[in-house]
Amino acid sequence: MKKIVISAGLIVVPLLVLHSQSLDQDPLIHYYFDEEEMDYLQSLIYFFDRHVTQDCNQGVAICLSEYADSLADTMMANREVSNIFDNALLSSVLDSLSPKLFSEIWYYGSQKKKISSDSIAHYWEMDYRTSGRYFDYLSASSYITDTMLKHYVEPAKASGTMSSGMVASLLLNHNLYNLNDERNRLIFTIHCITLDGRKIPQVDRDVLRVKNTTADSVRLEIWMYSAEGYENNRAGAFDAVLPSQQSFILNFDGLYFSEKGAEISPASPRYEQEGFEVVVYRSLSDKVVIYGDTPKDTLATERFSVQEIIEQSPTITIR
Repeated sequence: MKKIVISAGLIVVPLLVLHSQSLDQDPLIHYYFDEEEMDYLQSLIYFFDRHVTQDCNQGVAICLSEYADSLADTMMANREVSNIFDNALLSSVLDSLSPKLFSEIWYYGSQKKKISSDSIAHYWEMDYRTSGRYFDYLSASSYITDTMLKHYVEPAKASGTMSSGMVASLLLNHNLYNLNDERNRLIFTIHCITLDGRKIPQVDRDVLRVKNTTADSVRLEIWMYSAEGYENNRAGAFDAVLPSQQSFILNFDGLYFSEKGAEISPASPRYEQEGFEVVVYRSLSDKVVIYGDTPKDTLATERFSVQEIIEQSPTITIR
């Protein structure tokens, strides 16, 4: 059995596994990601392998090398690389990841706008989360198993984003990486996904409505769950008092959920939770503790995944 020995913050890796061929054989990755996350990362590699070999039959390493040359040529000619992947296919792959893992690799940065001759479109662009576990993993690898990675990791850590130098460096120097090694193909995979940068368009949609049609006021609590299997991993997201014949509306702008019409509302990011639980009740106590153990007469409890709320826009009516 191969072991990772941790001493005074240093990870010591046996020399015989430093040049692993499969992702599973890399002991560092097991230190930073669990088995379920490993499966997700492996699925990203398979996705990218299929992409680079769809018009090439010389083996994935050679095909990726040629593909990197092609992207580098585009970068040098146009100063940018875009539309690497089919948008629908890439969105499907990214949506299949757990939000927890997604947020350890990427985040959606500041809002940007694209101006055309007849419109202005606002959107959020995906970028590296350099404070996440993925970059921690690359940083450790750059000191222990592959010092070449320092030239990739350190500029990103310094700037907090993918610089043009990072883009060019990895593509132009692909011959310095063993592309038969799945760890290196994972780096190229995530690099190209980040480079393509799925853009989230700004929208204005009401995605959940809770209507109080009773003669009395009721209370509402909405809990968010940050991971699958979640029972003990939830946090309060929204709360409100609904007078008779009034509604609570949850609005979605493409990236964040918030309470419609509120002067100040929490903003709950789409990619940092799996779903919501809605609880509507009448308090049986004069003292109400929000998200607490207030004695209550529960009138409704409904649970929705993020995808269900976005696609179905459910309405809960309290009668």
